Amino acid sequence: MPGSNFLQMINTIPLVMAVLLGLAAVFAVNRTLARSAAKQDKTVAVVVANRELEVDSKIDAGACGSVVIPMAAYLEGRHVPADQIPRIEGLPVSRRISTGDHILWDDLKTETGGMSVGKGEFLVELKFQNSPLLEKLRPLDEIAIAAMQTVEETERTETNLGSAPRVRTVQRLTVLFPRVKVLSVSRGTVSVSAPPEQALRLQMASLSFPLYPFLRRTGDTSNDSVGVGGSVASSDLSVENLSSDK
Repeated sequence: MPGSNFLQMINTIPLVMAVLLGLAAVFAVNRTLARSAAKQDKTVAVVVANRELEVDSKIDAGACGSVVIPMAAYLEGRHVPADQIPRIEGLPVSRRISTGDHILWDDLKTETGGMSVGKGEFLVELKFQNSPLLEKLRPLDEIAIAAMQTVEETERTETNLGSAPRVRTVQRLTVLFPRVKVLSVSRGTVSVSAPPEQALRLQMASLSFPLYPFLRRTGDTSNDSVGVGGSVASSDLSVENLSSDK
């Protein structure tokens, strides 16, 4: 009977849906297990102590070794990757570290005495705008610092009465400090050591403008000038302007 076929079809729909949902769940579990297995297979080399280190003892070339651990056990922001050993040499440790123990970023004294303020320089603490890069900055990193400034620009437009000036307000991002060395990073505050004149400028910029950090290659002296990269406003990123760049 037609009615009974209709009822059978209705009763079959939940079964079909259950099968499809079951297959989807199995697929999701298999994908999760595959990702977990892939992560377990990956490894990373991290820093360990080659010998016992007392509180305030400084790390030298022979104090550090490395050990390979699964990527799943790697704590980003805490473990020190083995390729960073040259950057932590000379820094004192804040706790007693036994031979074979991991040396963590938290174990390094960098607030005031880790990397001392340069001779004849001032220590400046800078606040930056929220940036994912802040969490990745480490002592001895070199950064460029750009400021977002509100400026007025005058352009001339053609009217029936001739050429007339038009003033518009725009936000411009400009590199003011092309190379600054990081002393320490703590809760979004970056401490740097700089000669007095630059330290004053850094402090004034921090008080006056939103600042943004850009990580540089350490020791690279290219692109080492104020305003490198030009001064960029959002209006400069229009398709017309970008396509007309030479």
